[in-house]
Amino acid sequence: MLPGAHGNPPIRPRRLWYWVAGGLLAGAAACVALGVAGFFGLDKQVQEFQRITVPGQALVRFPQPGEYVLFVEKPGSCCAFNVNSGGGGGTGSGPPFASWSMNVALRPVAGGPPVPIHTWQGATESYAVAGHQGQTAMYFTINRPGPYYLAAENVTPGSITDLAAGRGIGQGVLNAVLVILAGIFVLVPAGLLIGVITAVRRHRSRRARLAAPWPPPAAPWPPPPAPPPAPPAPPSALLSAERQPAQRASEGARRQ
Repeated sequence: MLPGAHGNPPIRPRRLWYWVAGGLLAGAAACVALGVAGFFGLDKQVQEFQRITVPGQALVRFPQPGEYVLFVEKPGSCCAFNVNSGGGGGTGSGPPFASWSMNVALRPVAGGPPVPIHTWQGATESYAVAGHQGQTAMYFTINRPGPYYLAAENVTPGSITDLAAGRGIGQGVLNAVLVILAGIFVLVPAGLLIGVITAVRRHRSRRARLAAPWPPPAAPWPPPPAPPPAPPAPPSALLSAERQPAQRASEGARRQ
C-alpha cells in the first residue's frame, strides 16, 4: 500500500535534496582540485621562462606574437605566488625587490629596430618557485615571432641575478584563487546548508507521521434512514369508519 493511502502524508522534503547537497560538495572539491592544479601549472610556466644572467646578453625566442613580461629574479625557495601593489623587499610578504633599475635592450636577430620596452604598471606579480624568486619589472609586445637578442646592464641592486622573459602570471594566479574561494566559501556552505535543512525537515516529517494513528480511526456510521410514511387509507375505509358512529347512535335511540 502506498504511503499516505490511509491519510498519513509522505515524508518531505524528498531524498533528492540530499543528492543536490552532495553535488554541491562534490563541486566544491572539484573547484579546490582545479585551483591547486592551476598553481601547479603556474609553477611549470615559471620554470619554462627564458632567462639570461645579468649583466649580460643571450638569445631568446618568441614563437607567438603578443604581450610578454620581463621578470627580475634572484635565487629563492618554493613555493609562493603573489599579486599585490606593495613593495616587499624580500620580506616574504610580497615582491623580492623594493626597488630596482637596469638598462635593457631587445633586438631582432634578423635586424631591424629594437622592440620598445616599458616599465611595469599596476599590481606587482611575484613568485617563489623552483629556486627562483622574481617579480614583474617590464613588458613589451612582439609583433614578429622569432629569435631576439636580450641584453641587460647597469643592474641595481646587485642581488638581481637573472632576467626572465615569459607570459604574465597574474591572470593565472587570480583564476586559481577565485576557483578555490568559490569552492570553499560558496559551494561548501550551500551544500551543508541544504543537507542540514533537508535532514531536519525530514526528521520532523517522520516524527509527525509516527505520531499519527495507524491505521486512522474509521469514520462513524451514518444514522439509519427514517422509515417511509404510511400510505393513505382507501376511500371505502373512510366511509365505513364514518358510518359506524352513526349506526351506534341510532341503535341507542331505539333501545330507549
